Amino acid sequence: WEFLGLLCQISGSLDSENLKNLKFLCGDDIRKKELENISNGTDLFKNLMEKGKISADNAGFLRLLLTNIKRKDLLEKLDNFEKYGSGEQDDVPDVKKRGFSTQGKATYNMRKWNETSRLQPHKNNSIHDS
Repeated sequence: WEFLGLLCQISGSLDSENLKNLKFLCGDDIRKKELENISNGTDLFKNLMEKGKISADNAGFLRLLLTNIKRKDLLEKLDNFEKYGSGEQDDVPDVKKRGFSTQGKATYNMRKWNETSRLQPHKNNSIHDS
């Protein structure tokens, strides 16, 4: 969820020239017909996620793209996401100062818990059940 938020932030910061350059850079990974239908960053990122090129656990390709279009400000957002689990460093300043790990493990565990809890039927474990 947080990764999607980061992609939304990045997409909102892209101008038309940035998008044009990103689409060019993705020419080997996205078919020409698909590229023609991409009109914004979120469409591009969605396509890249569907192809397995980017994910919360694998942002190397996104980093490469942002480096190539020379958007250091967006690279900083990505760095903050990787360090703190969000696009904004100010979201968790006290946690880092206290020495807790914020590498996204809690988010990952919560996501896994949500996935498994949705798959299993709810059991009433009341003390009154016998």
